[in-house]
Amino acid sequence: MVNYVEAMKKPFSDLKTLGIGAIIGAIPIVSMLVSGYGAKTAEDVMSKKTKLRAWAVGDVMDYIIKLIMMIIIQIVYMIVPAVIIAVGFGSAIMAALPTIMANPNDLTAIMNSILPSLMVGGPIIIIGGILLLVAAFLLPIAIMKWLKKGKLGAAFAIGSVVKNALTMDYIVSLIVLFVYAIVLSIVAGIIGGILGLVPVVGWILTAIVMGGVLFALTTTQYSILAQVVKD
Repeated sequence: MVNYVEAMKKPFSDLKTLGIGAIIGAIPIVSMLVSGYGAKTAEDVMSKKTKLRAWAVGDVMDYIIKLIMMIIIQIVYMIVPAVIIAVGFGSAIMAALPTIMANPNDLTAIMNSILPSLMVGGPIIIIGGILLLVAAFLLPIAIMKWLKKGKLGAAFAIGSVVKNALTMDYIVSLIVLFVYAIVLSIVAGIIGGILGLVPVVGWILTAIVMGGVLFALTTTQYSILAQVVKD
């Protein structure tokens, strides 16, 4: 059974770690390390380690490697839908291009050519969009499969990934994470709005608060998903 409460409390169990995570999360590009940290958090949960892991310089390279591997998995899952959507838009453009070339200054003719062109590329774009949503739905489990097995190929064992994704635990977890993200963002937005009234210092503190939201959401997300993934 997934322990949602403990996963939500986890990022706030060590204020020092939360503070460091918030600062890292507030820095552009560097904030990507939070995802690597999240991946290691998932591995900790899978190993039955419940304590929030401390930030350590020696772990940074591992976080970077984890981040790169996750990006590779994401690209592979998204590339087919992206290509299909691109083909759809390309078909629509090609269908409208003759009219546009023949009447470059006739706005009415150009506008009238848009609808027929969308009818050509629209179905392809819709198919690509559906596949994109499916890929986004499967991605978290694919990443968890990789982390659990320690093998990149596990992320692309589609049958196993789909079977694990079509479980009530996973679906409920996504709903819980969605609601949690909204609540946390609203609270952070209120705090950030108040701090933002103070020039410079307030803006910096607001960025750190948002960095803390990123850290908390990432830690909670990976803590929950690590409990959902099956062998």
